[in-house]
Amino acid sequence: MAKKLALAALLLSIAALFLPLRSLFGITEGAFAGIVPNMALGLMMTVPSILPSFFGVLVGRKGFARGLGVLHLIFGLIGVGLCGLAATKPEGIELTVGGYMAFAAAALVLVAGFIGLAKPERR
Repeated sequence: MAKKLALAALLLSIAALFLPLRSLFGITEGAFAGIVPNMALGLMMTVPSILPSFFGVLVGRKGFARGLGVLHLIFGLIGVGLCGLAATKPEGIELTVGGYMAFAAAALVLVAGFIGLAKPERR
């Protein structure tokens, strides 16, 4: 179950890089899309989800043990926090499709971490 969540988070994170992440009064920002290209924002919102998801997909093929669960839990908390931070400052900022996808990917990584800790898969 956690492996499938990691795969879904990886796909969502990669897709979020190519969509606008947030907007301020109609001016959109994104890593590769949007009126204002902002690579730092794109990496800040997606890398905490891409790294553990990549390890979860590759290493988790043999079994999603507690170590991967801890890794996903830590990076999931970091990703949710950074997505929340990107959505609040300054006033008037709104998340767009890519921002919501990055937030959903971070939440999936967090849930995969909880599942990996509660019920590890071993072969």
